Amino acid sequence: MSTSTTAQAAVAKSLAEGKRLAATGERIVGIIGWRVPVEPVFAAGYFPVTISPDLSLPTPDADELLSADARPPVRALLQMVLSGELDFCDLLVFAPPYAPIAAQTEELRRMALVAESLPPIHYFETPMLRGEVQCDFAIERTRDLVRRLSAASGTPVTSGALEQQIVAANAVRRQVKQLLAERAGDSIPAGSELLNVIGAGNWLSFSEHAELAEKAMASVTRLSGLPRLLLVSSSVLGDDRIHALVEAAGANIVAEDDIYGSCYAAGEIAENSADPIAAIGRFYHDNQPLQRTSPLELRRRWYFEQVTRADIDGVIFYAEDPIWGWDVPAMREAAKAAGKPSLTVLKDVRIPAEQQAVSQQLNEFIQTLTARVSA
Repeated sequence: MSTSTTAQAAVAKSLAEGKRLAATGERIVGIIGWRVPVEPVFAAGYFPVTISPDLSLPTPDADELLSADARPPVRALLQMVLSGELDFCDLLVFAPPYAPIAAQTEELRRMALVAESLPPIHYFETPMLRGEVQCDFAIERTRDLVRRLSAASGTPVTSGALEQQIVAANAVRRQVKQLLAERAGDSIPAGSELLNVIGAGNWLSFSEHAELAEKAMASVTRLSGLPRLLLVSSSVLGDDRIHALVEAAGANIVAEDDIYGSCYAAGEIAENSADPIAAIGRFYHDNQPLQRTSPLELRRRWYFEQVTRADIDGVIFYAEDPIWGWDVPAMREAAKAAGKPSLTVLKDVRIPAEQQAVSQQLNEFIQTLTARVSA
C-alpha cells in the first residue's frame, strides 16, 4: 500500500476495508471516535475498523433531523447511520467527540426511525482529568468494554488472548517510534506520509501495521531544505489534510501533538501483567489525546518542550474546534518568546469549501517564513 494515500481516500479506504473484511466473514467492530482500546477487540475475535466522517458528501437524511447549527462531523456521521452505511458492522463503539450521535441514534432506534439492521451500540469514554480515581474509572470502563465484547461473541475474552494483543500492539508502537525518529536530521520524512502510515492502523491488523511502518522506513518520501513546523491541533487529526496543504505551500510539519503523529508511540502497555485489562485501561488513561487532557499543565507540557527546539522554524495552531480556544493565547506567547512565528487557522480543512482559504493562509505564512529562514 502506498504511503501517499490522500486524506479523503484514506477515509473511504477505512470504510471500504471494513466492508471487504465483513464480506470475507470477519466480525467487525466499527469504532467512531478516538482512543478506544482495540486490543480487547482483537482478543475477542473481532476486527476493529475506525470510521471517520466524510464531510464532502451530502447529508439529506440527517439534515431533516438536525438543527441548522449541528456541526458537519455530527451531520455526516448521522447520515451514515441513517443510510445503512454502517450495517456491515457487528457492533458500533462510539467515543468522544461523538457522544451526541450515540445518544441520538439510540433515540432514533427507540422511535423506529432507523433500520432494524443497524448494529448494537456501545459507548466508551475515559476521563479527561488524570489521577488515581480517574485511572480506576478508565480501567473499569475497559472492563465494561471487555464484558460487552464477551457477551456479543458468546465467548469470554481470556487473559492470554489479551496479552497476545498487547505484545502485538507494542510492536507496532516500537516500529512507529523508529519511523518518527527519522524526523531528526537533514532529510526528513514528509509529515503527510507519516500520518498516513500511522492512520493505516484504522483498518489493519497489528502485524500488518508493523510491517507497513517497517517498509516505510525505506520508502517514505523525504524532504530537505524546507521550513520545519510544529503543529498544535484543537482536535484529533485522523488524517493528513493539514500536513498535505503545508507541504503544497513549501514546508514540512515535523512534530504534532496528536495520537496520529508524534504522540502515537508515547508509551507502551505493560506486558506480562497479572491483570492485562487493568494494564490496558491504565495505558489509555495515561495516553489520552493531549486535546482531551487535564490538568492544563499536562496538556501544555509537550508543546512547551517542542516549541523551544532549535530545528523548529514556526508554529501552526489548527484551532477549528472553538472550545479549545483558551489554550491558544498562552501557547502563542510561548512561541513568540521562543522566537517562533506562528499562524492560527480557524477553518476546518475537512470541509472542501474551507480548504482554499486555509491554503491561502498557509501560502502567505510559509512564504514569509521561508524568507526569514533563508535570511
